[in-house]
Amino acid sequence: MRSYHNNCKHQHVLQLLTNHETIKTMTAKIETLKRSTNLSYQQRLQRLTTELNSLFLERKPLIKLMLVGLIGKLNGFLGGPPGTGKTALTKAVTNAFGGHSFYYLMNPTTTVDEIIGELDLESLQQGNGFQRNLSGKLADCNTAILDEGFKSNSACLNSLLGIILDKQIVNGPTTVQCPLISLWVCSNELPEAEENLAAFWDRLTLRYWVNDLSPNCDRVLMMRRARLDYFPDITTKFTLDELEDMQIEASRINWEPTIIDVVLSICNKFTEETGTRISTRKKEQIIDTLGCYAYVSGDNQVDDDHLEVLKHILWDEPKQQSAIASCLKEFGNPVSEQATSILAAAKEAFTSIDNPTLTNRGDWMRQVGVVDTQLTEMQTTLNNLIAATPKKKKLRKVNQTLTEITKMQQEIQGLIQKAYGIN
Repeated sequence: MRSYHNNCKHQHVLQLLTNHETIKTMTAKIETLKRSTNLSYQQRLQRLTTELNSLFLERKPLIKLMLVGLIGKLNGFLGGPPGTGKTALTKAVTNAFGGHSFYYLMNPTTTVDEIIGELDLESLQQGNGFQRNLSGKLADCNTAILDEGFKSNSACLNSLLGIILDKQIVNGPTTVQCPLISLWVCSNELPEAEENLAAFWDRLTLRYWVNDLSPNCDRVLMMRRARLDYFPDITTKFTLDELEDMQIEASRINWEPTIIDVVLSICNKFTEETGTRISTRKKEQIIDTLGCYAYVSGDNQVDDDHLEVLKHILWDEPKQQSAIASCLKEFGNPVSEQATSILAAAKEAFTSIDNPTLTNRGDWMRQVGVVDTQLTEMQTTLNNLIAATPKKKKLRKVNQTLTEITKMQQEIQGLIQKAYGIN
């Protein structure tokens, strides 16, 4: 009997604790909503970016690019090895903006019926021609994710051309306007060099190759999976109406007059170096992307610091990104490009740090010391760059890089404290 009463008591306490945690969670969400109402759209975008960066580690440039895609109504391609979180990240970003999303895992036998909708046989029998039931399919959704997109056949992919570019589809005797804002193709491979896929590939404006995470990030994710570490949540959300407002704001952003000529110079130089043709449509997409990139960055004017987004537009193969970087260095802001190179080197050094074990602490500390020294030298280089740069040149990227490197050094101190159990 005592055991029974104790069990009931424990259940009652557990229920109270559960209710208390639920109330705490709801209160936190209400407070977040209250704070959000006093923020501009750009400030809320920064908050969403921070939350996504906490959840998806080492994906800052990609997260920013995907937000640009939604603001700019642009389509994109995410390539990379299996298991790098491409699909999960795409779903998380699109889900933050409400609306209906279409997801499909493509394969060589995928048919148009599965993606766009089955033929309406009743309508055909009534003499109304070939019409499809579009309900719930890609043409009926606000965002779309085609997983392993290039494993499908070209006939299926090319049937989507009108939907993903013009946002409309001819369905029997009528042309239907589609609510599609942004479509993303996730794949472990690049498309085959086939002429009949060129039109589809050209419509995927934003392109990003996703690499594996560093060992330190793998450890954090495993800790989260084992419920030994905090699992971040996405609390910042937008409605479709708010997204439309942001799209209007981004379309009205100011431009530095010289940027157009710089973009044309970069495109011409890139074509000269790689032989890659850049279509008129692609150049128009570049302008749309630059405006949205500045907006998502929290800026009110497009300048040469925003040209870095071209690294995710011009290439047909990831190896061409080095040619784009060379063009940016020649025609863009060389100070910003140097800072970008330093940041890439800093990240490479930081992510090379192994996980400490009981048997490798001495070697691990020596490795950490080498990386910390490298980061300090990079800070010195950046400070010298600031001192030598004429006042008219923008230093935003340099200052951002200094902040990033400082955070890395702080994280190194945290790693040392964890390794040696220092509170």
